[in-house]
Amino acid sequence: MALRSQKSDTETIRINRRLPIVPQVHSTLHHLIVHCVLPPGSPIREKDLSEQMEVSRTPIREALLQLEKEGLVEIYPQSGTRISKISMEEVRESHFIREAMESATVRFAAQQGDSQLYKQLNTRLQEFEAALGTAEKDLLFELDELFHKTIAEFRFQNRLWKITNIAKSHMDRVRHLTLPLPKRIYEIADEHQRVTDCITQHQPDDAVRAIKDHLSVIFSDIERIRAEHSEYFVE
Repeated sequence: MALRSQKSDTETIRINRRLPIVPQVHSTLHHLIVHCVLPPGSPIREKDLSEQMEVSRTPIREALLQLEKEGLVEIYPQSGTRISKISMEEVRESHFIREAMESATVRFAAQQGDSQLYKQLNTRLQEFEAALGTAEKDLLFELDELFHKTIAEFRFQNRLWKITNIAKSHMDRVRHLTLPLPKRIYEIADEHQRVTDCITQHQPDDAVRAIKDHLSVIFSDIERIRAEHSEYFVE
């Protein structure tokens, strides 16, 4: 698949020669897969990726092997490589892991939160609210991520969000497909407000319920997306 045919991704293909190549290639491809710029089920070729990123095939191959371990690509020797379709089983597993991690972080935030955290969360709410009228899917996705990251990194600033980010890749592909739905965008804003209220009012049990409700909406959204893009999914 020729990446340059996708207008939205040309800016992301920038490899810094002063930094390790493989992590950059992996990060770029991961971004394109999660954002569905490379759609589920689509073929990709090492040769095209090598030319467009201006790197040799070796780091491309290493990055693809990592993505295969993460369940995001399927490599068929002598046949080629394809972006994995969205597996419902992996979405459910991804949701289970993310819910467990974020339930713990919102509980901690509601129990131990301070004025700095409350200020950060209110800023996140205002940023998302300001972006509602733009209909810029990528911006809304990143602001949604930033809200969750702010909670996760309260007193846990090293690895927790990185681990969560890897675990939720399969959920994220579905989330990115749902964001064009106008109603869902406003629902997300309301759900973020509810989580924030529970944290600032020191209500840990309610905060956990709020984050679980927020994360579980994906399973109602996914039926609408599957109806529109059945070719993207497998059980």
